[in-house]
Amino acid sequence: MKKIFVIGYVWPEPTASAAGVRMLQLIRFFREREWEVHFGTPAQHTEHAYDLRKMGVTVHDIRINDDGFNDFIASLAPDAVLFDRYMMEEQFAWRVAEHCPSALRILDTEDLHFLRKHRKFTVKKGLPFKVEDLLADDLAKREVAAIYRCDLSLVVSEMEMEVLTELFHVPSGLLVYHPVFAEDKSLDTRNDLPGFHERSDVMFIGNFLHEPNADAVRVLENDLWPEISKKLPGVKLHIYGAYMPKHYKERGVTPKGICFHGRAPEVDVVMRNSRILLAPLRFGAGIKGKLIRGFENGLPSVTTAIGAEGIAGALEWGGSVVAPDSGFVEAVADLYHDEVAWDQAAERGFRIIDARFQRASFEKKLDARINALLLDIEFHRRNNFTGQMLMDQRNMAARYLSKYIVAKNRS
Repeated sequence: MKKIFVIGYVWPEPTASAAGVRMLQLIRFFREREWEVHFGTPAQHTEHAYDLRKMGVTVHDIRINDDGFNDFIASLAPDAVLFDRYMMEEQFAWRVAEHCPSALRILDTEDLHFLRKHRKFTVKKGLPFKVEDLLADDLAKREVAAIYRCDLSLVVSEMEMEVLTELFHVPSGLLVYHPVFAEDKSLDTRNDLPGFHERSDVMFIGNFLHEPNADAVRVLENDLWPEISKKLPGVKLHIYGAYMPKHYKERGVTPKGICFHGRAPEVDVVMRNSRILLAPLRFGAGIKGKLIRGFENGLPSVTTAIGAEGIAGALEWGGSVVAPDSGFVEAVADLYHDEVAWDQAAERGFRIIDARFQRASFEKKLDARINALLLDIEFHRRNNFTGQMLMDQRNMAARYLSKYIVAKNRS
């Protein structure tokens, strides 16, 4: 039985974020192929963390800047190690390379953090976004270096695949497109989903620790909802999200009809009760799990180009894609009242799910890539000279910073 050790950035919370859903999907992928799965993270355990033991996963406590990890990983001797985001690769990959050199090193990017942060910078400064400016971005240097140091990196968006291969010239052999999927069960329940007249109000959902979501809520409340509510009198805006700040939750229902709920008890239930999902995201990266989840639940959406990025491909969006300051209000009002347009939007959402987010073909490709690498990892690494160079001890600043911290803690 093959063995993998997953180093998480946090404990997965599938009720809080698409990242939590994705982590469980990756773990399921390995468990279904009879891998022995181990999981560890230096993050503090949270109240809503998923109990991975239900999936047959062995969990471990690990710490950063701790030489005890060296003995642990050597004794575990995994066939592969998966790093959840580039930060975990920076902290632990050099230790894995030293003490478990034959282990396949896999990076799950989640999204390109440098792309998200650079977009935020341009929005806040009122500057145009130019993709070529990413070549001078310091965080891009760190994240792309992590991709080169790993044997395989999972990328969730076709747009990000293009950025990595066309702009940064990362070899395609180091990457695999592997998005968040629709869940198999959604196909079974599709015919039983409530229709136009069985739904009311509009909603937003998103983890408030994720900056694009917090920004979108501010845009909704301050800029968009005052105008939307004039066109939709009596309609409420329900805002859900894990880690909602106290000052929002204390407000409950505002005089303008905004209802702050906090964490959604059942995401599918609240989505099936709503008529439209609003996502006025001004910056971000990756693909937005909330929009895919909405389509699974027959819920059309009005979002921005950033929100829709990487989801529909050449297919027509299940709702509308408009800028927050140009037509967003009208798009929401029109879709809310038009039953025919709403039914068509819901159907387009199903088409997107069926054509682009069924897991079987993606998992088959990932399985083949991993098995090929395991057959001759040394050949693969010899052809990745840049990765070898970046993993070299003279270029691994994180390694020596960690060693310094360990020495300092001892003294």
